[in-house]
Amino acid sequence: MKKQNRKPTKAVSIRSLFRYATFADLLYMLLAIITSAAFGATNPLFFVVFVIGCVIIICGYIRVTAFNITAERQTRTIRQTLFQSILKKDIVYFDTHKTGELSTLISDDINKIRDGIGDKLGALIDTISIFICCIIIGFVKGWKLALVIFSTLPVIVTTFIITSKVG
Repeated sequence: MKKQNRKPTKAVSIRSLFRYATFADLLYMLLAIITSAAFGATNPLFFVVFVIGCVIIICGYIRVTAFNITAERQTRTIRQTLFQSILKKDIVYFDTHKTGELSTLISDDINKIRDGIGDKLGALIDTISIFICCIIIGFVKGWKLALVIFSTLPVIVTTFIITSKVG
């Protein structure tokens, strides 16, 4: 291999580097500089949002799983206690109560209890937490508007109560 004789390179100014750029090229470069800066600034923000999203997914999974596990464990204990109390009843009790009622009590009513102490309780806690955080953020960001919106709270709560009783 032959060594090529190269002249040492010298630094050039930015002006001489872009001396052939037209006005349109300069506008495109300005647009590219602005969007490059925006791209660079939003990458860390996107990472933060991505991490927050992952934390939300993990916390949601743990919430649902933990509430369902505890609901199943508690309803199993309730079923066992109910079954033990049914076994202790006198025979006369079974003459006055239908066995279908007992079966319904054990399955349907306890399933309603499980639903109430399971994921629905977690959803209620989520909703209350969201509500409180939104109120705090609203008062911090714009307390005048938050007061106006907060004044509609009785109407919203009344509507919620009516629709929950109807549904």
